[in-house]
Parts: sequence; C-alpha cells; structure tokens
Amino acid sequence: MSPLVVLVTFYSQSGAAETRALSAAVGAVQERALIRLRRLSDADSTQLLANGRAHAETLERMRKEYVVPTEADVRGADAIVVAPTSSCDPASLRWSEYFELLRSLGAAGALTRKVGAIVRNRDAASVQRFEQALHAAGLTIVAPADESPTPQAATAHGRRIAAEARSLKESGIRYQDSGLGQGTGERNRR
Repeated sequence: MSPLVVLVTFYSQSGAAETRALSAAVGAVQERALIRLRRLSDADSTQLLANGRAHAETLERMRKEYVVPTEADVRGADAIVVAPTSSCDPASLRWSEYFELLRSLGAAGALTRKVGAIVRNRDAASVQRFEQALHAAGLTIVAPADESPTPQAATAHGRRIAAEARSLKESGIRYQDSGLGQGTGERNRR
C-alpha cells in the first residue's frame, strides 16, 4: 500500500497558525503519515510588511520555508487539513483560490475517499465556515476530540486525522480488492 499523505495548508503572518499547523503535522507523523506543509501566499506582501513590522522576521522566514499548495499536493493527499487564522473565512481573498481548487477537484471526484479537517483557532464561527467549505468540496470531515486551540490539541487532532484517513484508505483498497469496485470508474481507483 502507498504511504499515507497528509497535506496541511495554513496562512499565518505572526506564526500562531503556523504553530498549530506544525502541531497537527507532528500528530500525523506520530501516526506514520507523510506530511506536506504548505503556506498560502500573501495577497499584498508590501502592505503586510508596512502594517506588521512586529512580525516582519517571522513573515520573511515563512516565505522562505514554505511553498504554496498545488493541485498535485491536493490530489496526492489522503487528508487535507487547513489551519486558518482567527476571524478568517474560506471566501476571503487569501483562501478563496484554494477552496475553488478543492471544489473543482471535488466535483471531478478527485476528493473521494479523502478526509478533511480544520486545526482549531479561537473563532468558533470561522472554524464552522471552514468545516462547511471542506464538506462542500466532498471531503469526509474529521472533528477533533478536544476543541481547544492549543498546540497539544492540534497534535492529538493530527493523530486522529491520520488514523481516520488510513482507515478510509484501507477500506477503499479492501473494497477494490473484493472485485466490487470493478467497472465503477475512476472514483474507486487510486
């Protein structure tokens, strides 16, 4: 069986969402998953540096360390995790292109048998909007056991996400191996 891959996409300026994203990734690694950490690009980098001098070093470091998520990242992942900042929305300028990609791939059946999850932040309404957007893209949502926005809760959630993704992936392989998946098209093939 191919290795389990967890894609963790985040946006952060100060490093807070990055910390939660990294914590979720650590949990996925603890469950023997490969991870892909991706950071969304800045909408207007000159404005950010002018407005956020306190976080300029962190922002510059993240720009160097992370690449933006691609369609290949999403297609190759068994779990798609997002870690937004508080008071953010999937329809915002920053996230809209990423969620349009997810909706497009979901409509084409490319997200079948994949899980989605959000790394909690302090804004419950934002978390709910992101979960709804992941679900609308066709992902099976993995809710956390602990809803607090701490790195420890994110690590535990990362383990749960990887375990659920593995279970779903293995059930699909068993289904295909049984011969029941024959003739059902691309949706059942990996």
